[in-house]
Amino acid sequence: MPGMARPFSALLLFLLSFGMSTHPARATEPTLPSSELYKKIAELDRKLFEAFNGCDMVTMRDLMEPGVEFYQDNDTTTYSRDQLEPSFRDRCGANNVSKLRRELIPGSMEVYVLKDYGALQIARHNFFIMENGKKGNLAASPKMVLIWRNDHGHWAVTRVISYGH
Repeated sequence: MPGMARPFSALLLFLLSFGMSTHPARATEPTLPSSELYKKIAELDRKLFEAFNGCDMVTMRDLMEPGVEFYQDNDTTTYSRDQLEPSFRDRCGANNVSKLRRELIPGSMEVYVLKDYGALQIARHNFFIMENGKKGNLAASPKMVLIWRNDHGHWAVTRVISYGH
């Protein structure tokens, strides 16, 4: 029977090779900017960061799941919306004027379908330090990854990764 191992191995190798060549792995393509999903995520991104820039905690809370996890390279990881909220409040100065402004870098956003869940958003954005209510110096241009969950039409962020500060 030792002689049987060699032909069996060759047959197995052939079948695996044939299977791989007839069923190549396909990379998931981002949705097109003209797609409904891309437009929806772009709208949600705009709302989220208008709230961020405007110190609107009510909208921020609505657009984040209670168990949102936020990972970043320059701050502590948070594991809930309640843990995350103080860091947003801390950048709001007198009269709820933000000390930091976030702007999406045009053309940097990619959106991918997450089947039966929602969407994955990848983008770059600029953060500006606000001076006297006006956009001041560029502070950082990090990358971000957001996972959006669609719960019967209500979209909210479940995970955030922000890096490259």
